[in-house]
Amino acid sequence: MEHRQQVGAESMFGIAAVVVLLSLTEAPLLRKRRAEVPNVASFDSGVFDLPSWDDTLFSSIPSKCEPRSKDECSQRPVVLLQHGLLTSASSWISDLPNNSLAFLLADAGCDVWLGNSRGNTWSRRHSFLSIDSDPFWAFSFDEMATYDLPATIDFIGRKTGQKEMYYIGHSQGTTIAFIAFSTLPRLAERIKVFFALAPVITIQYTKSPLIKVAHALKTLLRVIYGKREFMRNTLFNRFVGTKLCSMQYLDSVCRSFLFMLCGFDFTNLNMSRLDVYLSQNPAGTSVQNMIHWVQNYDSGDFRAFDWGNPDLNRMHFNQSTGINPKNTKAKPETALCL
Repeated sequence: MEHRQQVGAESMFGIAAVVVLLSLTEAPLLRKRRAEVPNVASFDSGVFDLPSWDDTLFSSIPSKCEPRSKDECSQRPVVLLQHGLLTSASSWISDLPNNSLAFLLADAGCDVWLGNSRGNTWSRRHSFLSIDSDPFWAFSFDEMATYDLPATIDFIGRKTGQKEMYYIGHSQGTTIAFIAFSTLPRLAERIKVFFALAPVITIQYTKSPLIKVAHALKTLLRVIYGKREFMRNTLFNRFVGTKLCSMQYLDSVCRSFLFMLCGFDFTNLNMSRLDVYLSQNPAGTSVQNMIHWVQNYDSGDFRAFDWGNPDLNRMHFNQSTGINPKNTKAKPETALCL
């Protein structure tokens, strides 16, 4: 059953967000070899077009709650999960329920929210810009930290009625949090604990083949990909994931491709879910975001995007070069998981 309603919150462009509520009795995702992730099973899930600087899609997985009092469910711990580079919220629910963090937290009684970074498979909308326009794709993790994460936390706070929440980020999900929490004290004060999984500030010593290839071809990135999208999820990706990577004799080929994207980790890779991982990833980002990562690889520093022109940098930062995030005294308690 599907219910649609308008949310009263307005975006800065005056576009009301739309909430899609889904009630499901069975999830295809939970079937061991199924690679599609259309919805979440046995939970009521809410999908929100976030009223942000641009429309960003977020998913909620409310836990099953049987309260003893009317207000008990509304006081469940709120947890926001934010994925890494070139992935999506499906990262948190791609394994079986007993091994997927989002499901584990929901079963433990948490109110779980899954964020999708702009430009990925599930976040391809804007209040008025077309995804076929250059301005839509003129963003990097700067904008995710400056606009999207604050809007996300504010939105979740309004929906849940809770001022504080837990934040769990992975890879780029930690990067945008480090920026946002160190530059916006009022945001940092709303985070009970920041769990940083594989935290990233500098990638100067990265072993990621993807970043090294992007760096080697940095002058050709815009020639090859243009100014818009980088490694989007396509029908071909989904075909390879569902039809080819489900074949046992192609496991090693699919595994090698996944390692090229994400880094090598033979020990912790669940080969039985390889088709799921590769049908959902890569989930895409902007070319500008990849260039920003390459810039940080070059400099070894943690800096804002260099627009390549002193005048453009002054327009964005009031100085001729990209700035380092400012440190503030208000920082959430942080747990680093390396």
